[in-house]
Amino acid sequence: MPTSICPECDEEVYVDAEIEQGDRVSCDECGAQLVIVGLDPIEMDLYEETEPDDKDAGAPDAHVYLEPTAAEALDDKVLDAEVDGNNIGFALLDASEPPPPSENGTGPTV
Repeated sequence: MPTSICPECDEEVYVDAEIEQGDRVSCDECGAQLVIVGLDPIEMDLYEETEPDDKDAGAPDAHVYLEPTAAEALDDKVLDAEVDGNNIGFALLDASEPPPPSENGTGPTV
C-alpha cells in the first residue's frame, strides 16, 4: 500500500493504490485533512476548505484566499515575498508602482 508523510505531524499516511491527484485523505495520527498534490512520488498538502464567498487573489499555482472585503481593500496591491535563509519576509506594495529590485534579481510581476 502506498504511503506518504503527513505535512502536519510527519507520520506515515497510507493511501489507496487507486488514489488520484486532488483526492482527499485524513491522517490517522493527527486527524489532519489532506489533499493529494502529486502521484510519483505521492505528495500531500493540508486541505483547507474556503468559504463560498472567498476570493482567490493568488496565481494559478499559488492560491491566496481572502474574504471579500479584504480582497476589495487589497485589489490595487501586490504581495512581495523575500527569502533570507530560513526566514520569509513580506511587503505589501502598490500595484501601480514598479516593483523594487531584489537581491536575486526576480522581483514581483505586476
